[in-house]
Amino acid sequence: MKLKFGRRSLAVVVALIVVVAQLARSEPPVNASVFEASSETGYAEIWVPHQQFTGGITNVNTCADTKPNNSWYIEPFVGCPKTVSVTLPGDTTTATSAELYLDIWAGREANIVRYSINGGATQTVNAGFDASRSPVVLAIPVADLQNGSNEITFSVNNSKYHIHDASIRLYGVVGSYADTGSLTTVGGIAAGTGGTLDVTNTETVTITANVPGADRVEFIAYYDGLDEDNDGDTTDWHAFTRMNFQPGGKPNSGYSIPTTGGTIGHIGTDLNDGDDNYSIDWDTSLVASQSGVKIKARAITEDSGTRLDVVDAVGGESANFTISRTTYIVEYFRDNDFVDGALREGGGEPDQLTRDMELPADQTDWQSATMLGLFWGAPDITWNGGTTERSFTFLNNGNPANDDVWDISVVELDLNDLVGGENDIVYDFDAAAFPFGNQVEEPGPLLVVKRAGGVRIYDQPESGTALDGQPVTLNVVVSALGTITYQWSLDSVDIPGANNSSYTFTADVGDGVSQDYRVEVTAGGSITSQVATVAVVENAFVADDFSNVGASQALWEEVDATGDATFTYTGAQGVISIPEDNESHQPWIGGNNAGVLRQPMSDSDFDLHAAFESVPSERFTLQGVVVGGSGDPYLRFDVYFDGANLRPFAAAIDGNSPITFINGAPLNAADAKHLRVRRIGDEFTMFTSADGTAWTQRGQFTYEIDVIEFGPYGGTAVDTVTAPEFHAIVDFVVEVPDGAAGDDVRQRQHTSRHFRCRGDRGGNHADRFMDHQRTDAWFGVLRTQRRQRNPRLGWPKPRAFGANHRPRPANHLRHRYRHRRHQRQRLGYFASGNDFDPRGRPDCVQRLVRRYPRLWPDGHSAAVDQRSWPRERCPRNRYPYLQPQRRRSRSDANWP
Repeated sequence: MKLKFGRRSLAVVVALIVVVAQLARSEPPVNASVFEASSETGYAEIWVPHQQFTGGITNVNTCADTKPNNSWYIEPFVGCPKTVSVTLPGDTTTATSAELYLDIWAGREANIVRYSINGGATQTVNAGFDASRSPVVLAIPVADLQNGSNEITFSVNNSKYHIHDASIRLYGVVGSYADTGSLTTVGGIAAGTGGTLDVTNTETVTITANVPGADRVEFIAYYDGLDEDNDGDTTDWHAFTRMNFQPGGKPNSGYSIPTTGGTIGHIGTDLNDGDDNYSIDWDTSLVASQSGVKIKARAITEDSGTRLDVVDAVGGESANFTISRTTYIVEYFRDNDFVDGALREGGGEPDQLTRDMELPADQTDWQSATMLGLFWGAPDITWNGGTTERSFTFLNNGNPANDDVWDISVVELDLNDLVGGENDIVYDFDAAAFPFGNQVEEPGPLLVVKRAGGVRIYDQPESGTALDGQPVTLNVVVSALGTITYQWSLDSVDIPGANNSSYTFTADVGDGVSQDYRVEVTAGGSITSQVATVAVVENAFVADDFSNVGASQALWEEVDATGDATFTYTGAQGVISIPEDNESHQPWIGGNNAGVLRQPMSDSDFDLHAAFESVPSERFTLQGVVVGGSGDPYLRFDVYFDGANLRPFAAAIDGNSPITFINGAPLNAADAKHLRVRRIGDEFTMFTSADGTAWTQRGQFTYEIDVIEFGPYGGTAVDTVTAPEFHAIVDFVVEVPDGAAGDDVRQRQHTSRHFRCRGDRGGNHADRFMDHQRTDAWFGVLRTQRRQRNPRLGWPKPRAFGANHRPRPANHLRHRYRHRRHQRQRLGYFASGNDFDPRGRPDCVQRLVRRYPRLWPDGHSAAVDQRSWPRERCPRNRYPYLQPQRRRSRSDANWP
């Protein structure tokens, strides 16, 4: 794993270079863009007529509809499903493939949409936000469809959602397709050639196409911009649909709005005016300078009823183009931690929401700032208490205005309202558009800034701690006009060949335990980054009792491969929540899809104890620990519920080749709460316990693996259709000291290449890169230690914080590891025994002393300032095998 840092709110696209900061997001995953084809693809698109839409439910006992027919939405309730019908053509059953398009709004609670077709099996899809739109395109079996009338039934279990539109796409059926056309030019350049589009001052690109047989042609661009379809990709084909109940589009000039399938959020639409030639003028003023831009044409022929015959990417997509400006820059700023929210909602929600966005301190050359966003209704927007702007001009002096509230909101901001650092964005309810309420939708605001173009460093290289032998990557994000050059330096000495925006190296304690890196950036003028200090250590495992929320958030990397797990820190526990889903969330073939809290650790022996409050009690819910990392191979140790019993389980997973080592006899429920994994060389032993003191061995096996990470996880495995919701509640993760019950091993094999021991080598570093073994006496036990450097370890990646999180200082990783030190200090319990005297012991065998350098048993560290001694003590039953160290206070009266 490599460390790659990026600030949470800055996603900048700079001159001719695309730099996209797409941090992990917590929303449910959905399919790619609404119109994702990049090669010519034809299909019949049959929309469900809104006469079939019946709104919500007025009485859950009778399932009475709020509107018998012709509503703008469908909202099923528990026990009250909603069914619509759509008539498909006579050759439906001969289609080569089929898709279901759903325009989902406000997918609250579990973010799960359930549907069935023609009475078939109920399917589920993770989609929807609490207060946002998330259109999805789902592959469906042709065998589920039939010629003529088809029924689609929507239902819920523990979620809530609206369906605003639905259609079925049929591929390979007969139709009137305009499939002989193509794009011709982009900005006067042949579409198939590609090139540079200089839009300086004009901000206009004219696009032309020749498409025989079409009624209208929609022009769609591929670039980095606002994620209007909420699929998690900002670099995408940018377009989405307007609701068919009030259909619309974005024409090149005024025309009658199409009754079905209106497209918005795209470049624009041109109607057939009697010939086969189509053209559009693309306004690029809100598109950042970038390369890799592509254009396609989507040809529409209107068939009977609600059917459209579509050719997406007619003639294929264009070659790559670059949007360029020579005298100014257009760039983006995002809040990657944005959380959507509702206003008013009939009185059930507040009338005001506040979110924030971090902006650069230097705004002296800013010329304009435009905010793009998505909203239901037209809430008012205020930045930092300044000028109040309307998200849409829905009414103008009481008369309807031109803004289409279904489209993207475009708001020009007053530059005087913006500040460097954190900016508060306040959204206020406005009844003009929808008196019932407003929604402030994902993906949140995209701020488009036009500025003169001086060199700026927006993302500084950040300090951190690395394990010896691990690859580390330092990054810098720069904005400037023209050619940008880089020169990295270590301790003020230039590093040969380090001339890119990122620099990767292998952490080596031999180069010093503290190393200072900088980068000088030149583009016309020059600017030097802040110092990134890399602290190199041998072992970075840190125990955690989750009593300090900030320290736990800084310590653990949250791994969420499926994108729908959530992680909560209560101040006493860490909670890993897995939603109800039709997809497995477990460490198994194809990758680790569980929700995991993990931290790096060295490739050496360990004995670790993870305690849980939760107990898996529904079929194929599971909790345990993962040893290894996100890549292959890795090991899992857990307990799972098979529908009748709890069982211990351990396996190695290497790609698609799992090896099950332990699948044991049934456990008591209490035995699922304490899980212990011990490694000695290549031998792994799994224990469980009801109280964390008396351990029962559940199995032992040998497996060769380079350990890079360790952490607790929670998960589920799909049984038939869906897996249940599950919350793995982690009490603590600590090391097990020698002499604990079940530990009868007196000779341990440790793996580590670098053996550093000032106590017995007198500071002689000449041989420290040699592989060797040594034996030392510790606690009266001969211990053989052998260590091996692991080149794959990494430190935790930056997390995505909530919308109200205050920005951390640039050197927040220094604070992060200071938290780790304080965290160690809170664990005021150590192995008992008067024979433990750390004085005079070699450094390389003082495991507890190295982990907890300021906490010595029996009062040996008189230098510790009593005022800095932590007030909180860990309850004894949380660490039953550890004895209390004497507390540095006036008396022992404060012991719990």
